[in-house]
Amino acid sequence: MFKKIIMGTLALVALNKVHAENNASGFTGFHAGVQAGLNAAKTNYKDLTSSSGKTLASTSGSKTKGSFLAGVFAGYGMGLASCWYVGGELYANFSNKATSSKAASNYQVKEKGTYDIGVKGRFGYIINQQVMAFLGLGVEYEKFRNKQYYSGSQVARANKNITSFAPSLGADYLLSTHTFLRGEYAYLIGSSKTVSFNNSSRSASNGSTVKVNNNQQRFAVAVGYKF
Repeated sequence: MFKKIIMGTLALVALNKVHAENNASGFTGFHAGVQAGLNAAKTNYKDLTSSSGKTLASTSGSKTKGSFLAGVFAGYGMGLASCWYVGGELYANFSNKATSSKAASNYQVKEKGTYDIGVKGRFGYIINQQVMAFLGLGVEYEKFRNKQYYSGSQVARANKNITSFAPSLGADYLLSTHTFLRGEYAYLIGSSKTVSFNNSSRSASNGSTVKVNNNQQRFAVAVGYKF
């Protein structure tokens, strides 16, 4: 009797191990896909210009605006032990996100993001043969165009790039051996940047300097192919 119990336990352990390995193998390999979603960018600004002459002295504010995004991604991942996953991805997104911040009665700063590229590590837990939840930890580089307006007319422009820390939470769902769906939420914490405008319309000889902070929230759905 005792021998049968031991043999039965070993059989269950072996069966569970095979089942877990099958779960992990479904998510192992190279993959690529396309994604689309919504992006909410919050811009905080503060004018740093000298108080001499006609400036935005000590003005500050914030603005949040939503936009659409579309992008591509590619990466590799593999299952570890029974139900863990580790991998990495490269991605690029294009969006129409733009924010505007009214600094003074006649002055306005507008900012527009053009594209971003990023790299992230993915650390997952394989729930079953079809579903994996994951944590993403990434770094993202983004190009911005900044413009300054006075009484509705553009008077200065400057391009600036920022780097953001991009943690995310998401899940992959296998539709078949080679195709999957994904949903992912990300919160981007952008580094602060200082934008200097050479503005001839202002009486301040040094133009204006604005400090800008960008944080973003993003939700995207994706369709991918596993090779």
